[in-house]
Amino acid sequence: MNFFLFPPFPFVLWFTKKARRTQFRLLPIAGLLVFSFSMPARAGSLERIGHTTLVPRHSNPDDKGMYAAVIDPVNGYAYFTGSYLFKLDITGPSPVQVGPSLYTGQFAGGVIDVAGGYAYFPGAAIKRYALGIGTAPVSAAGSLTLTEGAPACIVIDDSDPNPANHYLYALCWGFPATVTKVALSTFTQVSSMTLASGENKFLLGTVQDAQKGYAYFVSAPNSTPSNIPVVVKVKMTPATNAPIRFGAVTLDTVAVNIDGASIDTVHGYAYYGTYDSDPTVSSKIYKVKLEDGDVAPTLVGNISLQPGEGRLAASVVDPVNGYVYFADDNTYPGHIYQLSLNGPNLPTEVGILPLQGGTNNNPPPNGTTAANVSNDSNLPYGEVFFRSAVFDPVRGYAYFGQDSRPNQVVKVRLATLAAPSQPVNISTRASVQADPEELIGGIIITGADPKRVLIRGMGPSLIGVGVTLSDPTLELHQGDTTVATNDNWKTKPDGTSQQAEIEATTIPPTNDLESAILATLSPGAYTAVLAGKNGGTGVGLVEVYDLAQGANSKLANISTRGFVDMGDNVMIGGLIVGGGSGGGAATVMVRALGPSLTGSGVAGALGDPTLELYDGSGMTIATNDNWKTRSDGSSQQAEIEATTIPPTNDLESALVRTLPPGNYTAIVRGKNSTTGVGLVEA
Repeated sequence: MNFFLFPPFPFVLWFTKKARRTQFRLLPIAGLLVFSFSMPARAGSLERIGHTTLVPRHSNPDDKGMYAAVIDPVNGYAYFTGSYLFKLDITGPSPVQVGPSLYTGQFAGGVIDVAGGYAYFPGAAIKRYALGIGTAPVSAAGSLTLTEGAPACIVIDDSDPNPANHYLYALCWGFPATVTKVALSTFTQVSSMTLASGENKFLLGTVQDAQKGYAYFVSAPNSTPSNIPVVVKVKMTPATNAPIRFGAVTLDTVAVNIDGASIDTVHGYAYYGTYDSDPTVSSKIYKVKLEDGDVAPTLVGNISLQPGEGRLAASVVDPVNGYVYFADDNTYPGHIYQLSLNGPNLPTEVGILPLQGGTNNNPPPNGTTAANVSNDSNLPYGEVFFRSAVFDPVRGYAYFGQDSRPNQVVKVRLATLAAPSQPVNISTRASVQADPEELIGGIIITGADPKRVLIRGMGPSLIGVGVTLSDPTLELHQGDTTVATNDNWKTKPDGTSQQAEIEATTIPPTNDLESAILATLSPGAYTAVLAGKNGGTGVGLVEVYDLAQGANSKLANISTRGFVDMGDNVMIGGLIVGGGSGGGAATVMVRALGPSLTGSGVAGALGDPTLELYDGSGMTIATNDNWKTRSDGSSQQAEIEATTIPPTNDLESALVRTLPPGNYTAIVRGKNSTTGVGLVEA
């Protein structure tokens, strides 16, 4: 097993037995410790992987125009539709068509209800299709004609894990338009709501945040007297209650046509791209702050792409790594534009991926529509005319659908984090005893943005490698407030499921008895408590994963106190420094404390700790006994004191090092094989 060390942490968290789980103090914490670390396996930059040609080629009716796509990332399937609906297995190197295509007619958008087993598309009526379990093909499953007219765009509220409580919201054009609510359990409409005056036509760029309960519709051309698009916020209400409009935001002062859109539900923003008939007009990308609760969205602003970068029609967003992507329609070949989310600021263009050209050596000028049609898979103008896209966060790939005949779906690996070097994930292994000796980890988030994290409490899946806790439970606290609790990771305390949400992080626990908390945390100090269910004891593992490394915040600190024994039972701490786009280094100070803990009321404190620091290959970086003096006898007192947090006892140990991205391990021992309670921190 590999072990690594942790980032700068000037204090730690502790609570007394009397105030268990409620009163947290800035003092040392208890536990017999070992640390380890792992992180999601993703590497590389924006890269075209290849395309899959869908079969058979259809010419009557025309099979091109793949304007809609939906995805089931957990089970590994994507669904694209032009005039025909295709099911694709996305778990392998290239998408593989599952079963025959199904004639559906063309749709401008669609939604998926994975738990219910259906996809829905708007047209003259709402069309429903069964997804098919596993390799079973898709099949028609009925339609619903609305009394308000033909639905132009739809969203779905699937936040409740029980599909009987899922509702669809369909926007039907009118003067003004209406939003009709449909109960999916009975596939009947149950209520409706009329939008504000002038909010008449909506078509593309519809997004929703089911967990927070809001949908966002963007108006189409000729929808208002000025043709200036607006984004309307609609609340998706419980039961059969009618939806509620909670304001709108105007995107510009001039008329534009919105096509592609993406929503970043982690940070609370939506991104909209323009589609212009004039190919010389550079596309704009608008950033909208969704605002919390029943508050109207606000406009952050817009940017313009470079000359010749226009006609944006498909988009995906990857909030974990911090990018939004737009694909174009009428350039030869097609392109994907990569933009940094850039925290609360406007996005910035950071990359362009040209896709594969065709067999015709004389492509038409950019911005000119020409038939990209062939009797085989060699389309004359290549990968062009992108109209739909989906993102698979489980595997890190996006899929773009073409408006060509035959249809093609292009697979692209998305870029990883471009950020300064920083600690990215932390885990601590320790002895979990009965109250009040649970395993307790103190976490600090610094910066301006909320941080999306996954906290795991592990035990049964690691039995055999030094972990013995059979059924862990997990709690997360901030001060006196309990933020969240969990027993078995697939289910929340209220009995609802969180399995799909946790699996979408790519790092769910592998044993049903283990625990997990997925949360978006504001900057501040938190405490994670790992205990054994019903007073169970053993060695357990608590882990914290940074799922929003592109945010303007850091998973900055953790510190753990425990009993420092001899041999294999010394204290071991771990850290991974995550390399950004520049591959920069991070400067950390590591401390090993013992004697000063006595002043905090700790009995049996380690009298004289020593400290060793290793890189990921096991090579020794540095060692220290007494903090004022280096191992070669020279003084480091001024350097340590300049950090403002030197140890307070001369017998304690410390190291300051600038570390490149990688894995690191710190080992705390008692000098001359002594034992006692020690503390490792940085």
